[in-house]
Amino acid sequence: MITAKQNAAAIAGNPEFIRLVTEFKALVAAQGLPLSLDMSMLETAYKTQLFHKLLGVDKGLKMRFEMLKSDEARLKLVADTIDLTGYDVIDTIAEAVKRLETLYKNIWAGSYGSLSSWMSFQQFFDVYGLDLAAALDAYTFDWTGKEFALEYFAQLGQQLEHVRNILRVTMSSHYDLHNACNVLSRFFDGAGDAEIVPEEGAVMRLVKDLTKAGKLDLIPRK
Repeated sequence: MITAKQNAAAIAGNPEFIRLVTEFKALVAAQGLPLSLDMSMLETAYKTQLFHKLLGVDKGLKMRFEMLKSDEARLKLVADTIDLTGYDVIDTIAEAVKRLETLYKNIWAGSYGSLSSWMSFQQFFDVYGLDLAAALDAYTFDWTGKEFALEYFAQLGQQLEHVRNILRVTMSSHYDLHNACNVLSRFFDGAGDAEIVPEEGAVMRLVKDLTKAGKLDLIPRK
């Protein structure tokens, strides 16, 4: 799952992919073809279109076609009759699909990796119809009705950030969140289920260290 921020970044970072999807869909629709990544099926559909146009001017071919009873036989007649030499539509579509798949493999959503690691390009097409926004939304945390939980930890994060800044003065300028959380327990007593209260000795030592450094104002006053 990804955050709303990572979702927005993925959309903003892939304008070419989004544009090419629009162009690909328009290209396929302009030819009256079904939206598909199956080039064999698209080629057959395109040949069938051309074949039916030919039936309108070739009565003999139309009679042969109508005499055939099975779909297999009719498809064979279409394939044997229509030569796509000189028609670049299918090649253009194939190149578009290849380009889209290449770009798809490079769509990243922050630290969660590439979209292709979650689903194949074919799955992306089958489920989301190449709609990047829809796919990302499906993998984005939904906080509707649960915003209070996120807000609580956002506020807690601000306090931890403040603690980290204090400890960077008294402990080490390289302290990160992990270090700060590990050291924080030193400033409290509360074994088991006992009430958690300040460990006054540790707090006093901290106050002295901050005073010496001229940074006592880092501790908020009510």
